[in-house]
Amino acid sequence: MFSNPNFFSILCLGWGLITLTYAFVNFFLGKKSAEWSLKTFAAEKRPLWMTIISVLYLVLVVYTWYAVATMNVDKSWLIAVLFSLGVIKIYFILFDYEAFRQLCIEFLSKSTTVALLNIFVVIFSALLVFMGVFYYS
Repeated sequence: MFSNPNFFSILCLGWGLITLTYAFVNFFLGKKSAEWSLKTFAAEKRPLWMTIISVLYLVLVVYTWYAVATMNVDKSWLIAVLFSLGVIKIYFILFDYEAFRQLCIEFLSKSTTVALLNIFVVIFSALLVFMGVFYYS
């Protein structure tokens, strides 16, 4: 089952467990979590930590594609494509923060969209964990 972990299984597990934890915290804290998310992710001025994490994410995306090219892992490109989709969000965080901020405010202000996001994140995270444990290991 998890006898030979590689970069892709670790990436899937790490990404899946972090997002799954965030979704469950969102679910259990409810409105408090939405208020915290609004304050944290929709601050008027982009926080320095957000820039640092965005740059680190970009570095990890580049390394992931390097790993696809150099490691012999079947269908490794699949996780690389999924991971690369986050670059869209990173672009807005780094280069059009106001648009990102407005989207966060609009999205996190409605309990229906927050609930739908949490459902999607739980399903996607479970898929990532499954891929990390059963597919890429």
